[in-house]
Amino acid sequence: PFLKIADQYYCFDYFSLMDNFYRVLQKTLTKHDKSYNWAEVQSYASEKMVENIFKSILPGCTVYRNNYYPIKSSLKNMAENDILILYCGLMFIIEIKAGSFVYTPPITDFDAHIISYKKLIEEPEEQCLRTLNYITAGTEATIYDSQKNVKATISVPNKNNMFTFSITVDNINSFAAKAEKLKFLNLKTPTICLSVDDLMVYRDYFESPLQFIHFLNQRRAATLVETLVLNDELDHLGMYIFNNCYALFASTLGLDEHTKMNYAGYREELDTYFTQLYHKQLHQQKPQQELPDLFKWILKYLEQSGSNDKIAIANYLLNFDFDARNAFSEQVNATYKKQAETQRQQAICAFGEGEHSLRYTCFICQPQVEEISSDDKIEYVLGDIARYNEDDRALINLYFNDMGEFKSLDYKLYTKTDIGDDYDKYYKIGDSHASSRVGKYLSVHKEIGRNDMCPCGSGLKYKKCHGKV
Repeated sequence: PFLKIADQYYCFDYFSLMDNFYRVLQKTLTKHDKSYNWAEVQSYASEKMVENIFKSILPGCTVYRNNYYPIKSSLKNMAENDILILYCGLMFIIEIKAGSFVYTPPITDFDAHIISYKKLIEEPEEQCLRTLNYITAGTEATIYDSQKNVKATISVPNKNNMFTFSITVDNINSFAAKAEKLKFLNLKTPTICLSVDDLMVYRDYFESPLQFIHFLNQRRAATLVETLVLNDELDHLGMYIFNNCYALFASTLGLDEHTKMNYAGYREELDTYFTQLYHKQLHQQKPQQELPDLFKWILKYLEQSGSNDKIAIANYLLNFDFDARNAFSEQVNATYKKQAETQRQQAICAFGEGEHSLRYTCFICQPQVEEISSDDKIEYVLGDIARYNEDDRALINLYFNDMGEFKSLDYKLYTKTDIGDDYDKYYKIGDSHASSRVGKYLSVHKEIGRNDMCPCGSGLKYKKCHGKV
């Protein structure tokens, strides 16, 4: 990618130069030293580099590299996995491809490009699927070293807590970002395909491992949205920053499956930010999600906590959209002040229908305010599940000191199955709470319009709920 003008050489394709620089170095080195095993050194270096990047993003994670496992339960035939990572109940299955992408242009060598994409994307995805199938075949999975010695026996997490990655040394970003949408590839899993370059971007961008994991959930979900086709990995990150659950946002547009949507402009602020990092005199402003102080405090607490549920708690809270985050924080602050005056604990409740709605009952625990018993809190939650026929509801306890500073929390998700045979009992409890919410609303607002939403939380208009004549 050079032009020679008046005995001066100019590079007109900087990115191509940098992407291919080490390939030229490889050819030069192996040409002069035939005994040098470039492939072996490159494989070790690329796997070690990916391992170190994940260790940086997920402090304290457990990494197994160069893993082997039996094919069809026989140690005679072993399959290999590059990297397995365990972190707080999550598992990452990673395959790395250090092979070079075809250097000829596609217009003259189209078939070679298809072969390269299959080698760098489809093959490692198949390896991820094979490893996934082995691990999930039972409740535990044993991995071995190359000499067939047992390396570790791993408890198998829930499939929703397992991520598969296909990572390439060569940067094929524009295709990897939408790999699952390419018809010439036969991908069977929601594997996240990206280059080492983009993985390093995530390392440099995310300051919280819990936010990184929440992003990965959205990134994986995006592979399953047929209508969402993005041309750059940073478009995924940009959409996450500005839309949070961006896969859900894209899937609710009601587009025909044959219609493909590409969103432009989402990576512009990220490009600007990372470019400015090279100029110390510029004041870099990292584009970030809106996150109220309460959520920052909770994330910091969870990151330092040894709780087995901290991933589930963080994912639940980070699923709140930006308005819901602010509203929740304001409600918590107002409730803390009111309880300090009344010396009585009260519940903060959110209601909604559908799989993606937020349904929670939150209690603020503070000094000098008598706390409702744990059994009564559980009854409160199960009562609302029965009264509104909900699939689930979260019980959240937030603990503050007398200065109003957040200290800790506990969280549990309850479902219909927790009601058992006591449906009638809990329905009456829930109905009583519903009537109480209407009464409290009327004590402040005096009246409710017949077409207003009923303040009990049913989601119905007042005239069709507590306003029935």
